[in-house]
Amino acid sequence: MWSKLMALSAVGVLAAMMTAGTAQAAGNDAGGTVKERPNAIVLVTGTLQEADGGSARVDMRATDRTGGDRGNLRFASSEYGQYNGAVRDLTIDGGQVKASGAGPLITPDGKRVRVRVRFEATFSQDGSIARIVVTPVKGGHAYTLNGKLTQGSVKVLTPDQVRKDKHKAKRG
Repeated sequence: MWSKLMALSAVGVLAAMMTAGTAQAAGNDAGGTVKERPNAIVLVTGTLQEADGGSARVDMRATDRTGGDRGNLRFASSEYGQYNGAVRDLTIDGGQVKASGAGPLITPDGKRVRVRVRFEATFSQDGSIARIVVTPVKGGHAYTLNGKLTQGSVKVLTPDQVRKDKHKAKRG
């Protein structure tokens, strides 16, 4: 049930991301920046399982666009806390997805840290590589979550694939 809900929610979010860019591109008579339709859409969901037994729940949704990448990476770890930040750069190459960005960190006790952090994340499409490197912009300590993705998946979709999945979800 959880996986079906996550899939339906992901399809809905991605459809909204696609139509927002397409609507802006179609209705831009004021001479502003035209935002391109996504070239690819990346969904990463699951548990990053480290060799030492540590784990973090991971959720990344991002689009690769000619006019600029965008998206969101979230993870929750009992050891490091919670992170929710923007994906600013996304690369898909040779079966690997690489993303980077920045955002705030919430400590395991639930307090929001005033230090902004940057992240670099790498996920292989088969889930055998899952790595998130977190570096504070100022102060604090850097750390790395490194392991494999279990109980989830890494999907790289084209906009047409998302439309087909959306129509299947409505019918099924």
